[in-house]
Amino acid sequence: MADAAGDVLAQVCEAVFDVLDQSAVTLRIDAYSDFNDQMPPDITSAEAWLRSRGFTRGEGDPGRRIVFARTDETGWAIARAYAPWSIRTALFDADDVNVATLDDGGRSVVVDLTDEQASLLSLALGEVASLAPLPEPDDHERP
Repeated sequence: MADAAGDVLAQVCEAVFDVLDQSAVTLRIDAYSDFNDQMPPDITSAEAWLRSRGFTRGEGDPGRRIVFARTDETGWAIARAYAPWSIRTALFDADDVNVATLDDGGRSVVVDLTDEQASLLSLALGEVASLAPLPEPDDHERP
């Protein structure tokens, strides 16, 4: 991950986390990256820590869908720092509705925002990225 690109991806991920700070109460993160050879030591340590938490489930792939509640300050902070490197990070509200998915370290982001949140995110992103609304799903489309 080039430095300039990495800075942009970190800014995108940080902006999404910041804007959804009051509504996102749970996250699920994959502790896998396409950029292992470029990770700084603190992110490599974060990845190892996240996977160790995944092992505590006792089932499934310990690096996939590692869950943290917003109340777990340490887990949330480590996952947030790792998000720009992760292949997938998803944020959920109190009703377990997915409010954001950041794929490939923030290269592809889908966020369910209010008008106010969209304005805040657009402001936070500045010139580095733009928002494009998705069409409302048709009643006949699969969710």
